[in-house]
Amino acid sequence: MDDLIYFRTPNSKISYLSRTLKDGPEKDLVEEFISIQKQKLSSSSRHGYTLFIEPKLDVGFPDVVIVRFSRSVMAKWSPSRMPLDLTSLKILSHLFYAGPISIDKLKTDLGFVDPVLGQRLNSLQEAKLIYRKGDLYRAYSFRETFAVREVIAIEAKMSDIFGAICQASKNKWFATSSYILTPSLRPTPRVASRCGDLGIGIYGLKRLDFTEILRPRPHELPKSYVTLLLNEWIGRKIFDGSGV
Repeated sequence: MDDLIYFRTPNSKISYLSRTLKDGPEKDLVEEFISIQKQKLSSSSRHGYTLFIEPKLDVGFPDVVIVRFSRSVMAKWSPSRMPLDLTSLKILSHLFYAGPISIDKLKTDLGFVDPVLGQRLNSLQEAKLIYRKGDLYRAYSFRETFAVREVIAIEAKMSDIFGAICQASKNKWFATSSYILTPSLRPTPRVASRCGDLGIGIYGLKRLDFTEILRPRPHELPKSYVTLLLNEWIGRKIFDGSGV
């Protein structure tokens, strides 16, 4: 697709960090998956897609992250959000989960001191992501301020499958669906059982195509700060002129 937004290398202008895939069979597996996936992603006037390759996240470096986002909501992304850092997004994520909350409760819950917390709350208000009513801070509607609608994380392994399962389990913290990707179309019963227990899907890749061997257990889009960060990277890249 022509308008796929692609993150492969670090970009200091938007504070994006990533790791380069190491040469070897796993890189070949990931590159083949990406090549096929790029042809299968279907954009529309309502939704766009983004591919992240080994982004640096607090849970590690997932091999591939696919984000489907609302074009209309992303079009409202404002450059006033450009300065938001990870601490700001941690505060915002907490507001999404905790609901209206006082600054004293925020200090207790997150352990941030006054200067840090006050500055970030001001930045979030300037970005029109939160507002204050009386003594309480509240977040505006997630679906109206964040364009992310689906996050799919893929962890590829040639041999250490249970290592991939461990990382895929961590990826559920920010993704709606988490998969492992293997070169086999017949996972062992032990692997299939473990993935089923954890709600992780399995992709098998062979002969220039991939097959969904096991569907992941779907769940609601997390509002973790990592999910918010993916949204902000997309907005920054579009505003910077290197995405569409």
